[in-house]
Amino acid sequence: MKKVMSMVLSIVMLITMLSVGFSVQAAGKSSIYKYCAVYEKDDEGHYVIVQKPESYFDSLTTVYNYYDENTNTLYIKGKGEIPFTYLSLDNKPVNEDGIDEDYEWDYPTIGDPDISETFGKLEEVKHLVIEDGITSVGIKAFANSLPNCETLTLPSSLKRIGVNAFSDCGFKSVNFSKGIEKIDAYAFCDCKNLENFALPNTLKSIGVIYGCDALEEIRIPSSVKGNASIVYCNSLKTVVFGQKSGVILTEFGGSAVHGCPNLESLYILQKTLKKLDWTKIKPDKFFNNNDSFEVNDYYSCPSILNGCPKATLYAYSGNYDYIKAAKWRKINYRLLDAPKAVTKLKAAKVTANSIKLTWKESKNATFYKVQRYYYGKKKWETLANVKGTSYTVEKISSASTYKFRVKPVNKTKATYEAGKYAYVNATTKPAMTKNVKVKKSAGKLKVSYSKVKNATDYQIYIKTGKNGEYKKAGTTTKTAFTTAKLKKGKNYYVKVRARKKVSKGKYTYGAYSKEIAIKI
Repeated sequence: MKKVMSMVLSIVMLITMLSVGFSVQAAGKSSIYKYCAVYEKDDEGHYVIVQKPESYFDSLTTVYNYYDENTNTLYIKGKGEIPFTYLSLDNKPVNEDGIDEDYEWDYPTIGDPDISETFGKLEEVKHLVIEDGITSVGIKAFANSLPNCETLTLPSSLKRIGVNAFSDCGFKSVNFSKGIEKIDAYAFCDCKNLENFALPNTLKSIGVIYGCDALEEIRIPSSVKGNASIVYCNSLKTVVFGQKSGVILTEFGGSAVHGCPNLESLYILQKTLKKLDWTKIKPDKFFNNNDSFEVNDYYSCPSILNGCPKATLYAYSGNYDYIKAAKWRKINYRLLDAPKAVTKLKAAKVTANSIKLTWKESKNATFYKVQRYYYGKKKWETLANVKGTSYTVEKISSASTYKFRVKPVNKTKATYEAGKYAYVNATTKPAMTKNVKVKKSAGKLKVSYSKVKNATDYQIYIKTGKNGEYKKAGTTTKTAFTTAKLKKGKNYYVKVRARKKVSKGKYTYGAYSKEIAIKI
Protein backbone atom coordinates (compact mmCIF):
# COMPACT_ATOMS: atom_id res chain seq x y z
CA MET A 1 0.00 0.00 0.00
CA LYS A 2 2.82 2.33 0.90
CA LYS A 3 4.42 1.68 -2.52
CA VAL A 4 1.17 2.48 -4.34
CA MET A 5 0.67 5.70 -2.36
CA SER A 6 4.25 6.71 -3.07
CA MET A 7 3.75 6.15 -6.77
CA VAL A 8 0.46 8.14 -6.82
CA LEU A 9 2.18 11.00 -4.98
CA SER A 10 5.00 10.98 -7.55
CA ILE A 11 2.52 11.12 -10.41
CA VAL A 12 0.61 14.02 -8.82
CA MET A 13 3.83 15.95 -8.30
CA LEU A 14 4.85 15.26 -11.93
CA ILE A 15 1.50 16.56 -13.26
CA THR A 16 1.83 19.67 -11.08
CA MET A 17 5.31 20.29 -12.42
CA LEU A 18 4.20 19.81 -16.06
CA SER A 19 1.38 22.30 -15.71
CA VAL A 20 3.80 25.22 -16.17
CA GLY A 21 3.64 24.54 -19.94
CA PHE A 22 5.21 27.43 -21.84
CA SER A 23 6.95 29.98 -19.69
CA VAL A 24 8.77 33.21 -20.38
CA GLN A 25 12.44 32.93 -19.53
CA ALA A 26 15.12 35.55 -19.05
CA ALA A 27 15.98 37.74 -22.04
CA GLY A 28 12.46 37.25 -23.44
CA LYS A 29 12.94 33.60 -24.40
CA SER A 30 9.84 31.46 -24.63
CA SER A 31 10.84 28.01 -23.41
CA ILE A 32 8.88 24.82 -24.00
CA TYR A 33 8.74 22.45 -21.03
CA LYS A 34 12.05 21.40 -19.51
CA TYR A 35 11.84 17.74 -18.62
CA CYS A 36 12.41 17.08 -14.91
CA ALA A 37 11.41 13.46 -14.42
CA VAL A 38 13.14 10.20 -15.26
CA TYR A 39 12.37 6.50 -15.46
CA GLU A 40 14.10 4.31 -12.92
CA LYS A 41 13.73 0.67 -12.00
CA ASP A 42 12.36 -0.14 -8.59
CA ASP A 43 13.57 -2.97 -6.37
CA GLU A 44 11.55 -5.47 -8.40
CA GLY A 45 13.01 -4.30 -11.72
CA HIS A 46 9.95 -2.43 -12.95
CA TYR A 47 10.08 1.02 -14.56
CA VAL A 48 8.42 3.83 -12.60
CA ILE A 49 8.33 7.60 -13.05
CA VAL A 50 10.52 9.28 -10.46
CA GLN A 51 10.38 13.02 -9.81
CA LYS A 52 13.76 14.74 -9.81
CA PRO A 53 14.66 18.27 -8.75
CA GLU A 54 15.68 20.63 -11.53
CA SER A 55 19.23 20.66 -10.19
CA TYR A 56 19.43 16.93 -10.92
CA PHE A 57 18.30 17.53 -14.48
CA ASP A 58 20.77 20.37 -14.98
CA SER A 59 23.57 18.08 -13.82
CA LEU A 60 22.74 15.77 -16.72
CA THR A 61 22.33 18.22 -19.58
CA THR A 62 23.03 21.75 -20.76
CA VAL A 63 20.25 21.64 -23.35
CA TYR A 64 17.45 24.19 -23.50
CA ASN A 65 14.95 25.31 -26.10
CA TYR A 66 13.71 28.58 -27.54
CA TYR A 67 10.49 29.07 -29.47
CA ASP A 68 10.15 31.88 -32.04
CA GLU A 69 6.43 32.49 -32.33
CA ASN A 70 6.88 34.77 -35.37
CA THR A 71 8.29 31.97 -37.52
CA ASN A 72 6.87 29.01 -35.59
CA THR A 73 10.41 27.72 -35.19
CA LEU A 74 11.58 25.73 -32.20
CA TYR A 75 15.34 25.96 -31.60
CA ILE A 76 17.21 23.41 -29.50
CA LYS A 77 20.41 24.89 -28.12
CA GLY A 78 23.21 23.82 -25.84
CA LYS A 79 25.78 21.03 -25.74
CA GLY A 80 25.79 17.27 -25.50
CA GLU A 81 22.75 14.99 -25.64
CA ILE A 82 19.11 15.95 -25.89
CA PRO A 83 17.75 13.77 -23.05
CA PHE A 84 15.49 10.76 -23.21
CA THR A 85 11.84 11.81 -23.89
CA TYR A 86 12.87 15.50 -23.80
CA LEU A 87 9.66 16.85 -25.36
CA SER A 88 8.05 13.53 -26.08
CA LEU A 89 4.36 12.75 -25.85
CA ASP A 90 5.27 9.06 -25.73
CA ASN A 91 7.14 8.11 -22.57
CA LYS A 92 6.83 4.35 -22.74
CA PRO A 93 10.41 3.07 -22.27
CA VAL A 94 12.22 1.20 -25.04
CA ASN A 95 15.62 -0.39 -25.40
CA GLU A 96 18.25 0.44 -28.03
CA ASP A 97 16.64 -1.91 -30.53
CA GLY A 98 13.37 -0.05 -30.36
CA ILE A 99 11.64 -2.81 -28.39
CA ASP A 100 9.26 -1.78 -25.61
CA GLU A 101 10.60 -2.70 -22.20
CA ASP A 102 8.40 -4.71 -19.84
CA TYR A 103 6.68 -2.71 -17.13
CA GLU A 104 3.93 -3.55 -14.64
CA TRP A 105 2.06 -0.32 -13.79
CA ASP A 106 0.28 2.13 -16.00
CA TYR A 107 1.45 5.71 -15.62
CA PRO A 108 0.47 9.02 -17.24
CA THR A 109 2.41 10.39 -20.18
CA ILE A 110 2.46 13.87 -21.58
CA GLY A 111 0.07 12.57 -24.20
CA ASP A 112 -2.69 11.84 -21.68
CA PRO A 113 -5.72 14.16 -22.06
CA ASP A 114 -5.55 15.62 -18.57
CA ILE A 115 -2.06 17.05 -19.04
CA SER A 116 -1.40 17.23 -22.82
CA GLU A 117 -3.36 20.48 -23.15
CA THR A 118 -0.56 22.30 -21.38
CA PHE A 119 1.59 21.57 -24.40
CA GLY A 120 -0.76 22.93 -27.04
CA LYS A 121 1.97 25.09 -28.57
CA LEU A 122 3.85 22.02 -29.68
CA GLU A 123 1.19 21.68 -32.35
CA GLU A 124 2.04 25.17 -33.63
CA VAL A 125 5.69 24.31 -34.35
CA LYS A 126 6.44 24.31 -38.12
CA HIS A 127 10.22 24.10 -38.02
CA LEU A 128 12.59 22.35 -35.63
CA VAL A 129 16.21 23.51 -35.68
CA ILE A 130 18.79 21.68 -33.60
CA GLU A 131 21.81 23.93 -33.36
CA ASP A 132 25.52 23.22 -33.42
CA GLY A 133 26.83 21.83 -30.15
CA ILE A 134 24.22 19.10 -29.78
CA THR A 135 25.95 15.75 -30.24
CA SER A 136 23.09 13.26 -29.91
CA VAL A 137 19.32 13.00 -29.68
CA GLY A 138 18.08 10.68 -26.94
CA ILE A 139 15.52 7.89 -27.18
CA LYS A 140 12.01 9.24 -27.94
CA ALA A 141 13.24 12.81 -27.44
CA PHE A 142 10.49 14.24 -29.66
CA ALA A 143 8.26 11.21 -30.20
CA ASN A 144 4.63 12.11 -31.03
CA SER A 145 5.17 15.73 -30.03
CA LEU A 146 5.42 17.68 -33.31
CA PRO A 147 2.51 16.63 -35.54
CA ASN A 148 2.59 19.77 -37.72
CA CYS A 149 6.32 20.38 -37.87
CA GLU A 150 7.35 20.40 -41.55
CA THR A 151 11.15 20.67 -41.45
CA LEU A 152 13.93 19.34 -39.27
CA THR A 153 17.40 20.84 -39.52
CA LEU A 154 20.31 18.97 -37.92
CA PRO A 155 23.80 20.31 -37.11
CA SER A 156 27.18 18.97 -38.18
CA SER A 157 28.03 18.35 -34.51
CA LEU A 158 25.28 15.72 -34.28
CA LYS A 159 26.66 12.17 -34.24
CA ARG A 160 23.75 9.96 -33.19
CA ILE A 161 19.95 9.88 -33.29
CA GLY A 162 18.37 7.53 -30.78
CA VAL A 163 15.58 4.97 -31.07
CA ASN A 164 12.19 6.54 -31.89
CA ALA A 165 13.74 9.97 -31.42
CA PHE A 166 11.42 11.62 -33.97
CA SER A 167 8.74 8.98 -34.42
CA ASP A 168 5.25 10.14 -35.44
CA CYS A 169 6.39 13.68 -36.21
CA GLY A 170 5.00 15.61 -39.18
CA PHE A 171 8.27 16.32 -41.01
CA LYS A 172 8.18 16.72 -44.78
CA SER A 173 11.95 17.07 -45.02
CA VAL A 174 14.98 16.30 -42.88
CA ASN A 175 18.10 18.31 -43.60
CA PHE A 176 21.12 16.29 -42.53
CA SER A 177 24.53 17.87 -42.15
CA LYS A 178 27.69 15.90 -42.71
CA GLY A 179 28.81 14.49 -39.39
CA ILE A 180 25.96 12.19 -38.45
CA GLU A 181 27.31 8.67 -37.86
CA LYS A 182 24.48 6.59 -36.41
CA ILE A 183 20.70 6.58 -36.77
CA ASP A 184 19.11 4.02 -34.47
CA ALA A 185 16.12 1.83 -35.29
CA TYR A 186 12.76 3.54 -35.84
CA ALA A 187 14.28 7.00 -35.36
CA PHE A 188 11.77 8.36 -37.90
CA CYS A 189 9.13 5.69 -37.43
CA ASP A 190 5.71 6.61 -38.89
CA CYS A 191 6.81 10.03 -40.11
CA LYS A 192 4.16 9.67 -42.78
CA ASN A 193 4.70 13.07 -44.44
CA LEU A 194 8.45 12.67 -44.91
CA GLU A 195 9.44 13.28 -48.54
CA ASN A 196 13.09 14.38 -48.44
CA PHE A 197 15.52 12.00 -46.74
CA ALA A 198 19.00 12.46 -48.23
CA LEU A 199 21.46 10.61 -46.02
CA PRO A 200 25.05 11.98 -45.93
CA ASN A 201 28.12 9.86 -46.62
CA THR A 202 29.35 10.23 -43.05
CA LEU A 203 26.66 7.82 -41.84
CA LYS A 204 28.08 4.53 -40.56
CA SER A 205 24.95 2.68 -39.42
CA ILE A 206 21.18 3.02 -39.71
CA GLY A 207 18.41 1.00 -38.14
CA VAL A 208 14.96 0.16 -39.45
CA ILE A 209 13.21 2.80 -41.55
CA TYR A 210 9.55 2.17 -40.90
CA GLY A 211 6.22 3.62 -42.03
CA CYS A 212 7.50 6.67 -43.95
CA ASP A 213 4.59 6.59 -46.38
CA ALA A 214 5.42 9.70 -48.45
CA LEU A 215 9.02 8.73 -49.23
CA GLU A 216 9.63 7.77 -52.87
CA GLU A 217 13.38 7.14 -52.75
CA ILE A 218 15.90 6.02 -50.14
CA ARG A 219 19.63 5.77 -50.79
CA ILE A 220 21.74 4.04 -48.16
CA PRO A 221 25.24 5.54 -48.65
CA SER A 222 28.32 3.38 -49.11
CA SER A 223 29.67 4.67 -45.80
CA VAL A 224 27.09 2.50 -43.98
CA LYS A 225 28.88 -0.69 -43.01
CA GLY A 226 26.09 -2.66 -41.37
CA ASN A 227 22.70 -3.94 -42.42
CA ALA A 228 19.65 -1.76 -42.94
CA SER A 229 15.96 -2.51 -43.39
CA ILE A 230 13.19 -0.50 -45.00
CA VAL A 231 9.67 -1.66 -44.24
CA TYR A 232 6.09 -0.57 -44.84
CA CYS A 233 6.79 2.62 -46.79
CA ASN A 234 3.78 2.71 -49.06
CA SER A 235 4.89 5.28 -51.68
CA LEU A 236 8.47 4.08 -51.95
CA LYS A 237 9.61 3.49 -55.54
CA THR A 238 13.41 3.26 -55.37
CA VAL A 239 15.83 1.85 -52.80
CA VAL A 240 19.60 1.92 -53.29
CA PHE A 241 22.07 0.10 -51.05
CA GLY A 242 25.58 1.55 -51.44
CA GLN A 243 28.74 -0.29 -52.37
CA LYS A 244 29.60 -1.24 -48.79
CA SER A 245 26.29 -1.09 -46.94
CA GLY A 246 25.05 -4.47 -45.83
CA VAL A 247 21.83 -6.09 -46.98
CA ILE A 248 19.84 -8.54 -44.86
CA LEU A 249 19.18 -11.83 -46.59
CA THR A 250 19.62 -15.07 -44.69
CA GLU A 251 18.54 -18.66 -44.89
CA PHE A 252 16.00 -17.75 -42.19
CA GLY A 253 14.14 -15.33 -44.40
CA GLY A 254 15.49 -11.92 -43.41
CA SER A 255 14.60 -9.31 -46.03
CA ALA A 256 16.22 -5.93 -46.61
CA VAL A 257 13.06 -4.40 -48.02
CA HIS A 258 9.51 -5.58 -47.49
CA GLY A 259 5.94 -4.40 -47.31
CA CYS A 260 6.46 -1.61 -49.87
CA PRO A 261 3.70 -2.29 -52.43
CA ASN A 262 4.70 0.40 -54.92
CA LEU A 263 8.42 -0.29 -54.95
CA GLU A 264 9.78 -0.41 -58.50
CA SER A 265 13.53 -0.87 -58.05
CA LEU A 266 15.86 -2.30 -55.43
CA TYR A 267 19.53 -1.71 -56.21
CA ILE A 268 22.27 -3.68 -54.45
CA LEU A 269 25.52 -1.97 -55.46
CA GLN A 270 27.95 -4.31 -53.71
CA LYS A 271 29.92 -6.32 -56.23
CA THR A 272 29.91 -9.36 -53.94
CA LEU A 273 28.23 -10.32 -50.68
CA LYS A 274 28.78 -13.12 -48.18
CA LYS A 275 27.57 -16.44 -49.54
CA LEU A 276 24.70 -18.23 -47.88
CA ASP A 277 24.89 -21.75 -46.55
CA TRP A 278 22.56 -23.41 -49.04
CA THR A 279 22.69 -26.71 -47.16
CA LYS A 280 20.39 -25.11 -44.56
CA ILE A 281 17.84 -23.96 -47.10
CA LYS A 282 14.79 -26.03 -47.98
CA PRO A 283 13.47 -24.95 -51.35
CA ASP A 284 10.39 -27.16 -51.09
CA LYS A 285 8.45 -24.52 -49.16
CA PHE A 286 8.35 -21.04 -50.60
CA PHE A 287 5.70 -18.94 -52.25
CA ASN A 288 6.02 -17.37 -55.68
CA ASN A 289 3.09 -14.97 -55.89
CA ASN A 290 5.02 -12.19 -54.09
CA ASP A 291 1.78 -10.54 -53.03
CA SER A 292 1.63 -11.25 -49.31
CA PHE A 293 3.94 -10.68 -46.39
CA GLU A 294 1.75 -12.48 -43.89
CA VAL A 295 2.93 -15.93 -44.92
CA ASN A 296 5.13 -18.00 -42.63
CA ASP A 297 6.37 -20.48 -45.21
CA TYR A 298 8.85 -17.95 -46.63
CA TYR A 299 11.01 -18.48 -43.55
CA SER A 300 12.14 -21.81 -45.02
CA CYS A 301 13.92 -20.12 -47.93
CA PRO A 302 15.84 -16.88 -48.52
CA SER A 303 13.30 -14.10 -48.95
CA ILE A 304 13.67 -10.84 -50.79
CA LEU A 305 11.23 -8.06 -51.58
CA ASN A 306 8.36 -9.59 -49.66
CA GLY A 307 5.17 -7.64 -50.25
CA CYS A 308 6.75 -5.68 -53.12
CA PRO A 309 5.00 -7.19 -56.16
CA LYS A 310 6.04 -4.45 -58.63
CA ALA A 311 9.74 -4.46 -57.81
CA THR A 312 12.74 -5.39 -59.93
CA LEU A 313 15.99 -6.45 -58.28
CA TYR A 314 19.14 -4.84 -59.69
CA ALA A 315 22.33 -6.63 -58.63
CA TYR A 316 25.79 -7.64 -59.80
CA SER A 317 26.37 -11.23 -60.83
CA GLY A 318 28.71 -11.52 -57.82
CA ASN A 319 25.59 -11.42 -55.63
CA TYR A 320 24.60 -14.84 -56.85
CA ASP A 321 22.54 -15.69 -53.76
CA TYR A 322 20.30 -12.68 -54.24
CA ILE A 323 19.77 -13.49 -57.89
CA LYS A 324 19.07 -17.13 -57.08
CA ALA A 325 16.54 -16.10 -54.43
CA ALA A 326 14.90 -13.77 -56.97
CA LYS A 327 14.66 -16.62 -59.47
CA TRP A 328 13.10 -18.89 -56.88
CA ARG A 329 10.51 -16.29 -55.98
CA LYS A 330 9.94 -15.37 -59.64
CA ILE A 331 10.97 -11.76 -59.09
CA ASN A 332 12.18 -9.66 -62.01
CA TYR A 333 15.90 -8.97 -61.86
CA ARG A 334 18.55 -7.24 -63.97
CA LEU A 335 22.33 -7.49 -63.82
CA LEU A 336 24.42 -4.40 -63.19
CA ASP A 337 27.65 -5.84 -64.61
CA ALA A 338 29.67 -3.99 -67.23
CA PRO A 339 28.86 -5.33 -70.72
CA LYS A 340 31.49 -7.05 -72.81
CA ALA A 341 33.02 -5.07 -75.68
CA VAL A 342 30.96 -4.95 -78.86
CA THR A 343 31.96 -7.23 -81.72
CA LYS A 344 31.75 -6.93 -85.52
CA LEU A 345 32.05 -3.16 -85.46
CA LYS A 346 32.29 -1.98 -89.07
CA ALA A 347 31.49 0.82 -91.49
CA ALA A 348 28.53 -0.89 -93.15
CA LYS A 349 27.58 1.91 -95.52
CA VAL A 350 29.81 4.75 -96.67
CA THR A 351 28.93 7.74 -98.85
CA ALA A 352 30.75 10.95 -99.65
CA ASN A 353 29.39 12.70 -96.55
CA SER A 354 28.26 9.94 -94.21
CA ILE A 355 29.37 6.69 -92.58
CA LYS A 356 26.97 4.18 -91.10
CA LEU A 357 28.51 2.21 -88.24
CA THR A 358 27.03 -1.12 -87.17
CA TRP A 359 27.93 -3.64 -84.46
CA LYS A 360 26.61 -6.72 -82.71
CA GLU A 361 24.50 -6.32 -79.58
CA SER A 362 26.30 -6.62 -76.25
CA LYS A 363 24.46 -8.32 -73.38
CA ASN A 364 23.33 -6.04 -70.52
CA ALA A 365 24.01 -2.85 -72.50
CA THR A 366 21.40 -0.13 -72.13
CA PHE A 367 23.08 2.11 -74.71
CA TYR A 368 26.27 2.46 -76.74
CA LYS A 369 28.61 5.46 -76.57
CA VAL A 370 29.85 6.41 -80.05
CA GLN A 371 32.93 8.60 -80.23
CA ARG A 372 34.99 10.17 -83.02
CA TYR A 373 38.67 11.09 -82.90
CA TYR A 374 39.47 14.66 -83.92
CA TYR A 375 42.98 14.80 -85.31
CA GLY A 376 43.28 18.57 -84.97
CA LYS A 377 42.27 18.56 -81.30
CA LYS A 378 44.03 15.26 -80.66
CA LYS A 379 41.15 13.96 -78.55
CA TRP A 380 38.03 11.80 -78.64
CA GLU A 381 34.60 13.38 -78.45
CA THR A 382 31.21 11.74 -78.00
CA LEU A 383 28.90 11.87 -81.00
CA ALA A 384 25.91 10.11 -79.47
CA ASN A 385 24.57 7.63 -76.94
CA VAL A 386 22.70 5.06 -79.03
CA LYS A 387 20.14 2.52 -77.83
CA GLY A 388 20.29 0.46 -81.03
CA THR A 389 23.21 -1.25 -82.78
CA SER A 390 23.88 1.27 -85.55
CA TYR A 391 24.68 4.93 -85.94
CA THR A 392 25.15 7.12 -89.01
CA VAL A 393 27.73 9.88 -88.86
CA GLU A 394 26.59 12.68 -91.18
CA LYS A 395 27.83 16.01 -92.55
CA ILE A 396 31.45 14.93 -92.78
CA SER A 397 34.02 15.63 -95.49
CA SER A 398 34.31 13.54 -98.62
CA ALA A 399 37.37 11.41 -99.38
CA SER A 400 38.53 11.69 -95.76
CA THR A 401 39.60 9.08 -93.23
CA TYR A 402 37.91 8.97 -89.84
CA LYS A 403 38.51 7.01 -86.64
CA PHE A 404 35.62 5.85 -84.46
CA ARG A 405 35.14 3.81 -81.32
CA VAL A 406 32.09 2.33 -79.62
CA LYS A 407 31.64 1.03 -76.08
CA PRO A 408 28.59 -0.57 -74.45
CA VAL A 409 27.21 0.97 -71.26
CA ASN A 410 24.92 -0.56 -68.65
CA LYS A 411 23.33 2.49 -67.03
CA THR A 412 20.59 2.55 -64.40
CA LYS A 413 19.30 5.18 -61.99
CA ALA A 414 22.02 4.17 -59.55
CA THR A 415 24.91 2.77 -61.64
CA TYR A 416 27.07 3.37 -64.69
CA GLU A 417 29.09 0.38 -65.86
CA ALA A 418 30.92 0.61 -69.19
CA GLY A 419 32.61 -2.07 -71.28
CA LYS A 420 35.77 -1.65 -73.34
CA TYR A 421 35.93 0.27 -76.60
CA ALA A 422 35.97 -1.34 -80.03
CA TYR A 423 37.65 0.65 -82.83
CA VAL A 424 37.17 1.08 -86.56
CA ASN A 425 38.60 3.36 -89.27
CA ALA A 426 36.61 4.37 -92.33
CA THR A 427 37.20 6.63 -95.34
CA THR A 428 34.37 8.49 -97.00
CA LYS A 429 33.94 8.32 -100.74
CA PRO A 430 35.03 11.19 -102.98
CA ALA A 431 32.27 13.53 -104.08
CA MET A 432 30.63 13.03 -107.46
CA THR A 433 32.65 14.58 -110.28
CA LYS A 434 30.90 17.70 -111.59
CA ASN A 435 31.03 20.10 -114.54
CA VAL A 436 32.11 17.41 -117.00
CA LYS A 437 32.64 18.76 -120.52
CA VAL A 438 33.51 16.81 -123.68
CA LYS A 439 34.88 18.23 -126.93
CA LYS A 440 35.92 16.48 -130.13
CA SER A 441 39.22 17.26 -131.85
CA ALA A 442 40.95 15.36 -134.69
CA GLY A 443 38.94 12.20 -134.01
CA LYS A 444 39.63 12.35 -130.28
CA LEU A 445 37.61 13.42 -127.25
CA LYS A 446 38.91 15.97 -124.82
CA VAL A 447 37.28 15.52 -121.38
CA SER A 448 37.50 18.14 -118.60
CA TYR A 449 35.86 18.42 -115.14
CA SER A 450 36.09 20.20 -111.81
CA LYS A 451 38.53 19.14 -109.13
CA VAL A 452 37.13 16.84 -106.43
CA LYS A 453 38.26 17.52 -102.84
CA ASN A 454 40.84 15.03 -101.52
CA ALA A 455 40.64 12.84 -104.63
CA THR A 456 43.75 10.83 -105.48
CA ASP A 457 42.95 10.56 -109.20
CA TYR A 458 40.11 10.27 -111.79
CA GLN A 459 38.87 7.48 -114.02
CA ILE A 460 37.33 8.20 -117.42
CA TYR A 461 34.84 5.72 -118.94
CA ILE A 462 33.53 5.65 -122.54
CA LYS A 463 30.98 3.51 -124.38
CA THR A 464 29.95 3.34 -128.05
CA GLY A 465 26.23 3.64 -128.75
CA LYS A 466 23.34 3.85 -126.34
CA ASN A 467 23.40 0.15 -125.62
CA GLY A 468 27.16 -0.23 -125.53
CA GLU A 469 29.24 -1.25 -122.53
CA TYR A 470 31.33 1.26 -120.65
CA LYS A 471 35.06 0.66 -120.68
CA LYS A 472 37.75 2.52 -118.85
CA ALA A 473 39.56 4.89 -121.20
CA GLY A 474 42.19 5.94 -118.72
CA THR A 475 43.19 7.23 -115.30
CA THR A 476 44.76 10.58 -114.51
CA THR A 477 45.57 12.82 -111.59
CA LYS A 478 44.70 15.89 -113.67
CA THR A 479 41.34 17.50 -114.33
CA ALA A 480 41.53 16.89 -118.10
CA PHE A 481 41.96 13.80 -120.27
CA THR A 482 42.28 13.16 -124.02
CA THR A 483 41.20 9.82 -125.46
CA ALA A 484 42.84 7.81 -128.17
CA LYS A 485 41.56 8.35 -131.73
CA LEU A 486 38.01 7.06 -132.20
CA LYS A 487 35.93 5.97 -135.22
CA LYS A 488 34.00 8.67 -137.02
CA GLY A 489 30.23 8.61 -137.38
CA LYS A 490 29.65 6.98 -134.05
CA ASN A 491 27.80 8.19 -130.95
CA TYR A 492 29.88 8.10 -127.77
CA TYR A 493 28.94 8.44 -124.09
CA VAL A 494 31.35 9.66 -121.40
CA LYS A 495 31.32 9.62 -117.61
CA VAL A 496 33.97 10.29 -114.93
CA ARG A 497 34.49 9.32 -111.32
CA ALA A 498 37.05 10.30 -108.67
CA ARG A 499 38.74 7.85 -106.35
CA LYS A 500 40.69 8.04 -103.09
CA LYS A 501 43.55 5.74 -102.17
CA VAL A 502 42.95 4.14 -98.78
CA SER A 503 45.90 1.78 -98.58
CA LYS A 504 48.21 -0.05 -100.90
CA GLY A 505 46.12 -1.30 -103.79
CA LYS A 506 42.86 -0.29 -102.12
CA TYR A 507 40.66 2.66 -103.14
CA THR A 508 37.29 4.11 -102.35
CA TYR A 509 35.30 5.47 -105.28
CA GLY A 510 33.04 8.44 -105.76
CA ALA A 511 29.80 8.41 -107.71
CA TYR A 512 29.92 8.64 -111.53
CA SER A 513 29.26 11.98 -113.12
CA LYS A 514 26.24 12.55 -115.32
CA GLU A 515 26.53 10.87 -118.68
CA ILE A 516 27.63 13.12 -121.58
CA ALA A 517 26.76 12.14 -125.21
CA ILE A 518 28.73 13.30 -128.26
CA LYS A 519 29.08 12.24 -131.95
CA ILE A 520 32.34 12.25 -133.87
